[in-house]
Amino acid sequence: MDGYQKSLFYKNIEPLIPQKHIERIDYWFTEKNKNELGIILRAIYDEEDETIRDFFLIAFSHISKNCSIWLQGSTKPTRDLKNKNNPSKPYDALRKHLKKMQRGNDDFYQVVPQKVKENLKEYLNIKAQDAKTQPVADNSVDLIVSSSPYVTSYEYADLHQLSTIWLDFAEDLTTYKKEFIGSAYRHCNTKELKSIIGQNIVNKMQGKSKKMAKEIETFFIDMQEVFAESYRILKKGGRCCYVIGGTMLKGVDILNAEVFAESLQYSGFTIDRIIKREIPLKILPQKRDLKTGRFANNNDANSEAYPVEYIVIGLKE
Repeated sequence: MDGYQKSLFYKNIEPLIPQKHIERIDYWFTEKNKNELGIILRAIYDEEDETIRDFFLIAFSHISKNCSIWLQGSTKPTRDLKNKNNPSKPYDALRKHLKKMQRGNDDFYQVVPQKVKENLKEYLNIKAQDAKTQPVADNSVDLIVSSSPYVTSYEYADLHQLSTIWLDFAEDLTTYKKEFIGSAYRHCNTKELKSIIGQNIVNKMQGKSKKMAKEIETFFIDMQEVFAESYRILKKGGRCCYVIGGTMLKGVDILNAEVFAESLQYSGFTIDRIIKREIPLKILPQKRDLKTGRFANNNDANSEAYPVEYIVIGLKE
């Protein structure tokens, strides 16, 4: 990486900065970091080996927020104008994260079966698609493992928008948001929420915020469709595992794990087991403001935000 960094510094590389998103990039990045990230991105795309290129793109995506003036620790798209001149330096951030990725991949490589290592293309098929409509035949999958989205007070598309604009994932952010599960930009007006627990949560939220109640209903209906699709594609005896935690919004307990377990049963699954685990090292803000549901610093917060999580496992009998 050291030699790679020198080549980035001393070669006459023209920055690759997506012009269709230039206004958003200028909004979030200092001129210096914008150009350095552009140089890095150009060098990455010039790499001929697709595997190496993808590895570096993942690292690039990860460092984009730290190299911006995004208010660190905030799940809302908020600029930190007080520290505008102190974002992470792109080259240093990239090198640090690549080394972290290398260590993690080395550990993972030790447990991967030899037949998988020798036939990666046969076993590895990563696609960005809709979990509600899988391009997979009926009764053909052995196991599904997913860390699903949460009911939140923020948009996932907003949270990941810096990667989206740099790596050109979408023409328009507003349209892009509609593709996300539970997005406030899309409502499931014609579909019925089957979970009684879920409907009770929606009803409680109605008295606090009709808008948020609709978003919660949309999320639960979206996941209901995911579970139905999971049942379709799993073989008899197959299992699906969903990692999820509870949270609180505007003083209402959002019992995600309980709703998931109930919805899985409505989809035809038997609950095989539910595993509870503490997450003291989870890299998430751990406190919320009860009134807003937003993350807050420890001094201002009055509610913990998912200090435990659950693995809800459904069995197709």
